[in-house]
Amino acid sequence: MQTLRLCVLASSSSGNCSVLAMDTPRGLRMLLIDAGLTPRRTECLLAGLGLDLSMIDGVVLTHLDQDHWQPTWGSRLPGSSRLWIHRRHRRRAERDCPAGRCIELFGDEAPFEAMPGVIASSCLLSHDETGVACLKFSTSTSALGYATDVGSPSQACLLY
Repeated sequence: MQTLRLCVLASSSSGNCSVLAMDTPRGLRMLLIDAGLTPRRTECLLAGLGLDLSMIDGVVLTHLDQDHWQPTWGSRLPGSSRLWIHRRHRRRAERDCPAGRCIELFGDEAPFEAMPGVIASSCLLSHDETGVACLKFSTSTSALGYATDVGSPSQACLLY
């Protein structure tokens, strides 16, 4: 059974970062949702959970406000990890994300494989001019929703 687990490392205007984890026959798979803490702070919080930055398969960003993305992550992510952003955030990502880091785009129309066995789909909601991506992560046996900076739940978020 592929059960998703979520741990919120931080959620405030000082920084947002959560860990989505799943045990697989090949070991623990891990995805960061937002990276608004410094890599060093995240590393300390992960160590408290018995986890390590090298275990990160990728990062999915809900949006690129400073409390959700720290550009210093570009040099600290493992080389094979993926960086996912919503297509509406592409221009800002090209400016704020490190050169040489492959940025993968997603949109509301097509789910994507965030890590092996985990399909992610998004729903862009109002936040600023480019919006914020609310996410749903699904495996063959479980699903988990994630929303941040949406104010109060909207009908669109509830139907998602």
